[in-house]
Amino acid sequence: MNFYHQAQASILEALPRLHQFKIPTRRPDDYFAEMAKSDQQMQKIREKLKSKKEAMEKSEKAKQLRALRKYGKQVQIDVLQKRQKEKSTMLNAVKKYQKGLLDKLEFLEGEKSSEPQKKKEGTERQPIKKGPNAKRRYKNQK
Repeated sequence: MNFYHQAQASILEALPRLHQFKIPTRRPDDYFAEMAKSDQQMQKIREKLKSKKEAMEKSEKAKQLRALRKYGKQVQIDVLQKRQKEKSTMLNAVKKYQKGLLDKLEFLEGEKSSEPQKKKEGTERQPIKKGPNAKRRYKNQK
């Protein structure tokens, strides 16, 4: 234990002297291993670390691109589904108009609100019944 205290005291005394003579006491930023390794070996280590870092960055970019493509595809699918839904609602409205269930062509102007307008209770129009269709009338004649 005595040796430990003696070494600690000598370090506290030596560090200010080293700073006074401007001798560096810290290791450089690119220090990877003990100085026993040659500069060529250290260069190989740096290159390996650099290549690993570049590979990681490349894979991260690829992951981001995949995620963006997946998101874009989902957006495209949503848009197509929305168009299909609008088309089907338009066709249903046209069919109702042809059958006489709707009396106005408001559905052709486009969707001003997401919900169709509700009619007032007193002004509801009764659906027009035209009678049996042509096929039924032909069978009834027999």
